[in-house]
Amino acid sequence: MAGIFGRIKQKLSRASNKMDKYQEAITFAEAGESDYAMETMAEQREDQEPTRLLVMGRESTFSKEIIDYALDMAQRMSYEILALNTAPLSCETFKLFSSSRNQICEEFKSMSEKSAGLFQEAAAEKRIPFDHVVMF
Repeated sequence: MAGIFGRIKQKLSRASNKMDKYQEAITFAEAGESDYAMETMAEQREDQEPTRLLVMGRESTFSKEIIDYALDMAQRMSYEILALNTAPLSCETFKLFSSSRNQICEEFKSMSEKSAGLFQEAAAEKRIPFDHVVMF
């Protein structure tokens, strides 16, 4: 239980620090020091980690509708995209068929990467950072 309160406390502390920076920028902007205010806001943006939009495919594929929606949202919100493909069964499930286990897992990974390649090309056209992960 203490872990959850610790994380909440951290988030509140970060939010408080952000508000302090915004107040500082507003104060200097109102005093006619807009250059300093802009520098303060630029520092604030640099400190932020990029926000990622998690897009889960249906097994090894991403539908055109999901790709279009994710690209539109990521562009609107200035998000990066993290595309995720998950296998319906883990590679450990196929332990009994050890000779074909590696082949099945590799085929799934190959199909996933091919599908994600189309997604990545579309993201690159819109200059949206893109990462892809395959999990079993």
